[in-house]
Amino acid sequence: QWFFISHTTHVAMKSARRAKEAGARIIVDADSYSTEMMENIGIIDVFIASEFFYKVLFRGKEEAFEANCREIQKMGPSIVVFTLGAKGCVGYSEEDGCGGRAGHGGRRGCVPRGVCGGAAAGALPERGS
Repeated sequence: QWFFISHTTHVAMKSARRAKEAGARIIVDADSYSTEMMENIGIIDVFIASEFFYKVLFRGKEEAFEANCREIQKMGPSIVVFTLGAKGCVGYSEEDGCGGRAGHGGRRGCVPRGVCGGAAAGALPERGS
């Protein structure tokens, strides 16, 4: 069972905590930075966030993709993905570890296998999971 959040509100986070307590896995697709989201990162299983979120978190060290993804992963999520618009995406999977940075430019970073297609749809569970 999965519980999906796209916007951080008090009600959404309270619902996510209840879902987690009931055994659900929590998946987040965050477009903009939220301190409340970061305060609750420990309950999140799959964390997908935009380049806007990434830039707020890692201002001044944006190119340290692997280290940045691992930093978030250590806070709780087993899968971390940052979509970077035209630059592709970067990510980390506890299970798969690191791969190459996906997307334009062919630069290396940290990407779980199959994650960056379709707005990080590869990180989502298969139907019926």
